[in-house]
Amino acid sequence: MDWEATLDSYLSDWIASGRSVACGRIYCGVMRRWGRVPTLQEARSKIAELAPRPAAANEARALKSFSRWWAEETDTADHLARLKMPKTTEPAAPLTAKPSDVERLLSACTGEHSLRDRALITVAADTGLRRSELARMELEHVDTASGCILVPRAKSGRPRIVPISSRSARALRRYLRVRGGAPGALWIGRKGPLTIDGITQAFGRRSEAAGVLVTPHSLRRGFAVRWLTEGGSQASLQTIAGWSSGAMVTRYVRACSAELALDEARRLLG
Repeated sequence: MDWEATLDSYLSDWIASGRSVACGRIYCGVMRRWGRVPTLQEARSKIAELAPRPAAANEARALKSFSRWWAEETDTADHLARLKMPKTTEPAAPLTAKPSDVERLLSACTGEHSLRDRALITVAADTGLRRSELARMELEHVDTASGCILVPRAKSGRPRIVPISSRSARALRRYLRVRGGAPGALWIGRKGPLTIDGITQAFGRRSEAAGVLVTPHSLRRGFAVRWLTEGGSQASLQTIAGWSSGAMVTRYVRACSAELALDEARRLLG
């Protein structure tokens, strides 16, 4: 079996186990660069070269995962089992959109495509959908009556249902009246459906007009922080945001730990 066929088998087994498709592809990319299973010394040298950057941890996870799978596949010893995870420097807390920034952005939605952009921004802020998920939305995925959006293919490869607020439902209904009922992509521009880049450009134009920097990702972060500070559970956030593990939730808990501590103190002490 050639190396590409081996990687295809690894990825198929990875997906079949219910793990993140995107993560599996990243790990395959790491192994593709190696072209083989390295020795323990080679792996340690490479990780030491990358440390303390987060890339070192990603390299180690990919190597350990593939080596474990390869050992089971070939009924041999896992010689990377003793590879230790490196200590890395965690990146600074990412930019998070504030509610006031969102309001300024919505106020800048005037003129052409104003109803579309107001709906797009509101949905992104109220659901935390990824930019790619926004771009893949179709008319049939939206149910304003029940207040839900279907995400048919998330980053993990699995579908999920995301609730929307009454504000988002109202903005969507107003946009749909001008969009019409033709099936297909939800977000329509002058040249057809908005792509991922088209959504980025729409946010860029409105940000420039509002004098603030707001991106779909900063809205996703803002949604997560707001959910936690307002008492939402970590388990529900993981489900709604479409994260396959609790690692990202833990990161956001740390990012807003001060706000969470104050809120908890107010509830306990009155």
